[in-house]
Amino acid sequence: MSTVSLRKSYADALHDLVQQWIADHPGEPIDHEVIAQKAILDKAWRPHPRKLVKELAKQLAKVTGARRETNEQGVSVKKYHAARVEVVVKGKLVQKTLWRERKTMSADHAHMSFRQEWDQIAGHCKALNASQTDFNLNNSNTKGNESQLLFDFTMIVDAPEKQRVERIEPEAPPETTVEKPRKPR
Repeated sequence: MSTVSLRKSYADALHDLVQQWIADHPGEPIDHEVIAQKAILDKAWRPHPRKLVKELAKQLAKVTGARRETNEQGVSVKKYHAARVEVVVKGKLVQKTLWRERKTMSADHAHMSFRQEWDQIAGHCKALNASQTDFNLNNSNTKGNESQLLFDFTMIVDAPEKQRVERIEPEAPPETTVEKPRKPR
């Protein structure tokens, strides 16, 4: 006879926190920091030691990935490059992200890292295009104000670094209001 676990997954339990917040704050934007603060104060969530290790590792990876330096050609480049690899840990095959410094990484690590980053960018573009198309077709606020992002990056890639535009703000119609962040309750 088999047994079925009725326990919720961790992801489902977290999603319940978000759903409860949405129910308590109808029409408001979802602010994960506010939800997290409330969940911790209400003792609805507490970190598991393994989660703390993973969180610190995530923060270390973020800092490592953000580190840049100027190369010999005067171009700002990533100092470290990540590659997702399979390794054996305690007799089990697991995936890990390993980092290497740009000047000393092997060609294999570099090729793997660049390919994975390219795949990630392509995936983000595909998802962004789907979101833009969905917004333009299915959102009633779109009429006359369709999103028109182009997915041709030639100008960005080919432009000298100093001429690149870091951020382009779309023009907002006069009736648009900006949502102000709310303080946690």
